[in-house]
Amino acid sequence: MALIRDAKDILNILNGTCFPGSIGCCQADMYLDKKIKTATFTSMESGARIRLILSRAAKAMDAADRMLISQSGLNISDFGILEALFHKGPMPINTIGEKVLLTSGSMTTAANRLEKKGLITRIKDPSDGRCFYLHLTKPGRQLIKRVFEEHSQNLEEMAKVLTAAERSHLVKLLKKIGQHAQDIARAKK
Repeated sequence: MALIRDAKDILNILNGTCFPGSIGCCQADMYLDKKIKTATFTSMESGARIRLILSRAAKAMDAADRMLISQSGLNISDFGILEALFHKGPMPINTIGEKVLLTSGSMTTAANRLEKKGLITRIKDPSDGRCFYLHLTKPGRQLIKRVFEEHSQNLEEMAKVLTAAERSHLVKLLKKIGQHAQDIARAKK
Protein backbone atom coordinates (compact mmCIF):
# COMPACT_ATOMS: atom_id res chain seq x y z
CA MET A 1 0.00 0.00 0.00
CA ALA A 2 1.34 3.40 -1.01
CA LEU A 3 0.33 6.77 0.40
CA ILE A 4 -0.58 9.44 -2.15
CA ARG A 5 -0.86 12.93 -0.74
CA ASP A 6 -1.40 14.86 -3.97
CA ALA A 7 -1.15 14.82 -7.77
CA LYS A 8 2.64 15.21 -7.56
CA ASP A 9 2.88 11.83 -5.81
CA ILE A 10 0.82 10.23 -8.59
CA LEU A 11 3.13 11.71 -11.22
CA ASN A 12 6.16 10.43 -9.29
CA ILE A 13 4.67 6.92 -9.22
CA LEU A 14 3.83 7.01 -12.91
CA ASN A 15 7.30 8.33 -13.76
CA GLY A 16 8.92 5.59 -11.71
CA THR A 17 10.60 7.92 -9.20
CA CYS A 18 8.41 6.69 -6.32
CA PHE A 19 6.98 3.21 -5.86
CA PRO A 20 3.99 1.89 -3.94
CA GLY A 21 4.95 1.10 -0.39
CA SER A 22 7.62 3.74 -0.20
CA ILE A 23 7.32 6.35 2.51
CA GLY A 24 5.26 9.39 1.58
CA CYS A 25 2.93 7.94 -1.06
CA CYS A 26 -0.92 7.00 -1.21
CA GLN A 27 -4.23 7.14 0.66
CA ALA A 28 -5.84 4.31 -1.32
CA ASP A 29 -4.85 0.78 -2.19
CA MET A 30 -3.23 0.91 -5.59
CA TYR A 31 -1.77 -1.42 -8.20
CA LEU A 32 1.02 -0.13 -10.39
CA ASP A 33 1.86 -1.81 -13.67
CA LYS A 34 5.51 -0.81 -14.09
CA LYS A 35 5.59 -1.77 -17.77
CA ILE A 36 2.82 0.60 -18.87
CA LYS A 37 3.10 2.87 -15.85
CA THR A 38 -0.60 3.14 -15.01
CA ALA A 39 -2.15 3.26 -11.58
CA THR A 40 -5.49 1.68 -10.79
CA PHE A 41 -7.11 2.74 -7.53
CA THR A 42 -9.23 0.18 -5.75
CA SER A 43 -10.72 2.45 -3.11
CA MET A 44 -14.50 2.22 -2.83
CA GLU A 45 -16.67 5.11 -3.91
CA SER A 46 -19.07 6.15 -1.16
CA GLY A 47 -22.82 5.83 -1.52
CA ALA A 48 -23.10 9.63 -1.36
CA ARG A 49 -20.62 10.02 -4.23
CA ILE A 50 -22.44 7.43 -6.34
CA ARG A 51 -25.73 9.28 -5.73
CA LEU A 52 -24.08 12.58 -6.69
CA ILE A 53 -22.60 11.17 -9.90
CA LEU A 54 -25.91 9.52 -10.86
CA SER A 55 -27.76 12.75 -10.20
CA ARG A 56 -25.33 14.89 -12.19
CA ALA A 57 -25.35 12.50 -15.14
CA ALA A 58 -29.17 12.37 -15.15
CA LYS A 59 -29.42 16.19 -14.92
CA ALA A 60 -26.94 16.66 -17.77
CA MET A 61 -28.82 14.21 -20.01
CA ASP A 62 -32.17 15.72 -19.02
CA ALA A 63 -31.01 19.29 -19.75
CA ALA A 64 -29.73 18.32 -23.21
CA ASP A 65 -32.95 16.43 -23.93
CA ARG A 66 -35.21 19.24 -22.71
CA MET A 67 -33.34 21.74 -24.89
CA LEU A 68 -33.92 19.59 -27.98
CA ILE A 69 -37.60 19.07 -27.14
CA SER A 70 -38.16 22.79 -26.50
CA GLN A 71 -36.75 23.59 -29.95
CA SER A 72 -39.75 21.74 -31.38
CA GLY A 73 -42.14 24.16 -29.66
CA LEU A 74 -43.22 21.57 -27.08
CA ASN A 75 -42.66 21.60 -23.36
CA ILE A 76 -41.73 18.39 -21.56
CA SER A 77 -45.33 17.71 -20.41
CA ASP A 78 -46.76 18.12 -23.90
CA PHE A 79 -44.01 15.91 -25.30
CA GLY A 80 -44.81 13.22 -22.70
CA ILE A 81 -48.52 13.27 -23.56
CA LEU A 82 -47.94 13.13 -27.31
CA GLU A 83 -45.30 10.41 -26.90
CA ALA A 84 -47.69 8.29 -24.79
CA LEU A 85 -50.43 8.63 -27.42
CA PHE A 86 -47.94 7.90 -30.22
CA HIS A 87 -46.77 4.65 -28.62
CA LYS A 88 -49.91 3.48 -26.79
CA GLY A 89 -52.73 4.84 -28.94
CA PRO A 90 -55.85 6.66 -27.71
CA MET A 91 -56.25 6.65 -23.93
CA PRO A 92 -58.47 8.22 -21.30
CA ILE A 93 -57.16 11.58 -20.16
CA ASN A 94 -56.70 10.39 -16.54
CA THR A 95 -54.70 7.32 -17.66
CA ILE A 96 -52.29 9.52 -19.62
CA GLY A 97 -51.96 11.83 -16.62
CA GLU A 98 -50.89 8.87 -14.46
CA LYS A 99 -48.34 7.76 -17.08
CA VAL A 100 -46.73 11.20 -17.47
CA LEU A 101 -47.06 12.09 -13.77
CA LEU A 102 -49.43 15.05 -14.15
CA THR A 103 -52.25 15.91 -11.77
CA SER A 104 -55.77 15.94 -13.23
CA GLY A 105 -55.74 19.76 -13.29
CA SER A 106 -52.36 19.94 -15.05
CA MET A 107 -53.43 17.22 -17.45
CA THR A 108 -56.60 19.11 -18.36
CA THR A 109 -54.60 22.31 -18.96
CA ALA A 110 -52.09 20.46 -21.13
CA ALA A 111 -54.86 18.71 -23.09
CA ASN A 112 -56.55 22.07 -23.70
CA ARG A 113 -53.26 23.53 -24.94
CA LEU A 114 -52.57 20.57 -27.27
CA GLU A 115 -56.15 20.59 -28.57
CA LYS A 116 -55.92 24.33 -29.26
CA LYS A 117 -52.73 23.68 -31.30
CA GLY A 118 -54.62 21.01 -33.29
CA LEU A 119 -52.34 18.20 -32.10
CA ILE A 120 -54.98 16.11 -30.28
CA THR A 121 -58.73 15.68 -30.17
CA ARG A 122 -60.95 14.62 -27.28
CA ILE A 123 -63.54 11.98 -27.97
CA LYS A 124 -66.19 11.20 -25.38
CA ASP A 125 -66.33 7.57 -24.28
CA PRO A 126 -69.74 6.29 -25.53
CA SER A 127 -70.07 3.97 -22.54
CA ASP A 128 -69.16 6.65 -19.97
CA GLY A 129 -70.00 10.22 -20.89
CA ARG A 130 -67.77 11.55 -18.11
CA CYS A 131 -64.63 10.05 -19.67
CA PHE A 132 -62.74 11.50 -22.62
CA TYR A 133 -60.19 9.70 -24.76
CA LEU A 134 -57.35 11.68 -26.26
CA HIS A 135 -56.39 10.94 -29.87
CA LEU A 136 -53.53 12.29 -31.96
CA THR A 137 -54.55 14.31 -34.98
CA LYS A 138 -52.64 13.90 -38.24
CA PRO A 139 -50.50 17.02 -37.52
CA GLY A 140 -49.98 15.77 -33.95
CA ARG A 141 -48.82 12.37 -35.19
CA GLN A 142 -46.46 13.97 -37.72
CA LEU A 143 -44.99 16.30 -35.10
CA ILE A 144 -44.42 13.67 -32.41
CA LYS A 145 -43.02 11.20 -34.93
CA ARG A 146 -40.39 13.75 -35.98
CA VAL A 147 -39.65 15.04 -32.47
CA PHE A 148 -39.50 11.54 -30.98
CA GLU A 149 -37.02 10.46 -33.67
CA GLU A 150 -34.83 13.50 -32.87
CA HIS A 151 -35.21 12.74 -29.15
CA SER A 152 -34.11 9.12 -29.69
CA GLN A 153 -31.14 10.19 -31.80
CA ASN A 154 -30.16 12.76 -29.18
CA LEU A 155 -30.20 10.14 -26.41
CA GLU A 156 -28.27 7.73 -28.62
CA GLU A 157 -25.66 10.43 -29.27
CA MET A 158 -25.23 10.87 -25.51
CA ALA A 159 -24.90 7.13 -24.93
CA LYS A 160 -22.52 6.40 -27.78
CA VAL A 161 -19.58 7.19 -25.52
CA LEU A 162 -20.23 3.73 -24.03
CA THR A 163 -19.45 0.43 -25.71
CA ALA A 164 -22.19 -2.19 -26.02
CA ALA A 165 -20.67 -4.09 -23.10
CA GLU A 166 -20.48 -0.93 -20.97
CA ARG A 167 -24.11 -0.10 -21.74
CA SER A 168 -25.23 -3.57 -20.76
CA HIS A 169 -23.18 -3.48 -17.57
CA LEU A 170 -24.43 0.01 -16.68
CA VAL A 171 -28.07 -1.02 -17.15
CA LYS A 172 -27.56 -4.08 -14.91
CA LEU A 173 -25.88 -2.00 -12.22
CA LEU A 174 -28.54 0.73 -12.31
CA LYS A 175 -31.31 -1.87 -12.04
CA LYS A 176 -29.48 -3.54 -9.18
CA ILE A 177 -29.03 -0.35 -7.17
CA GLY A 178 -32.58 0.81 -7.96
CA GLN A 179 -34.09 -2.48 -6.81
CA HIS A 180 -31.98 -2.46 -3.66
CA ALA A 181 -33.04 1.12 -2.87
CA GLN A 182 -36.70 0.10 -3.29
CA ASP A 183 -36.18 -2.90 -1.01
CA ILE A 184 -34.61 -0.67 1.66
CA ALA A 185 -37.47 1.84 1.40
CA ARG A 186 -40.09 -0.91 1.72
CA ALA A 187 -38.31 -2.42 4.72
CA LYS A 188 -38.29 0.94 6.51
CA LYS A 189 -42.06 1.49 6.13
